[in-house]
Amino acid sequence: FLYLAILPTVYVTIIEIFMKMNHALAMALSALSAGLLISCVKPADDNSATNATDNQQVVEENTASSATETSTIVPIDISAETEQTYITHVANDLIIPAYADAAKQSAILHELAQMHCQNAPVSGNELQALRAQWLQLAQAWASAEMINFGPATASMSNLYINYYPDERNLVHSGVADLIAANPTLTPEQLRDESAIVQGVPGLEEALYANDSLDAAQCAYVVSASAALSERLKDIEETWRAEATQLLAIDKTAESDQGLNQWFNSLLSMVETMKSSAVEQPLGLSAKA
Repeated sequence: FLYLAILPTVYVTIIEIFMKMNHALAMALSALSAGLLISCVKPADDNSATNATDNQQVVEENTASSATETSTIVPIDISAETEQTYITHVANDLIIPAYADAAKQSAILHELAQMHCQNAPVSGNELQALRAQWLQLAQAWASAEMINFGPATASMSNLYINYYPDERNLVHSGVADLIAANPTLTPEQLRDESAIVQGVPGLEEALYANDSLDAAQCAYVVSASAALSERLKDIEETWRAEATQLLAIDKTAESDQGLNQWFNSLLSMVETMKSSAVEQPLGLSAKA
């Protein structure tokens, strides 16, 4: 990010820390950098004295004209090559890897469940291994969930992957009832069930609400992780095949499609982080 070079060192350090801690902020800054680079970067002039004189003249002219003229924002035209380069960067470096990692972590959890559940009940170190892998899956999905448009939301798969918020605690009772009614549950049967009993929250309920997993609970974990892996893999493959269309830069200002959705989802997440992670805990925008 070239614009970071003009920030004081202390702000650069703070931003770097936040970027390491929060993937959402890193992705937002990456996306916003494109517009800044296009609109702000100009070739350097070798004659510093001339630059200083020219800059002073521009400031004086702008000051004189501001009293009588209203500034007009002029759109910047970018080449088709620049457009495609940025779309490729967003797809290949940010979006697809996020979904690929979530699919990978879900597949690993499914493999562990198949291995450990061969001899139910499952407890002790084996259960801890499943919980640790669930945490890897949850963290991976947190990075992919912020994309918030495209095939994951178009088919409402995001709700089947992460039914949240669960304000009425439906996951807890739903998973227990499903396991009791289907002690030999299969992935095919689970796909026909509601979003409440599927995905990351359902797996959390099964793995953390019990000190050990019996055969019926194991069948649920195996089936839920298999169905989740398939759903995540479908999203990843759709992005790989249709990234250019999904991120197309539309030519009308009113459009909420394509790359506009990418920016909007990032800005929405940053605003959510600002209010939920900073303002509310500090009592700035909620009750003390």
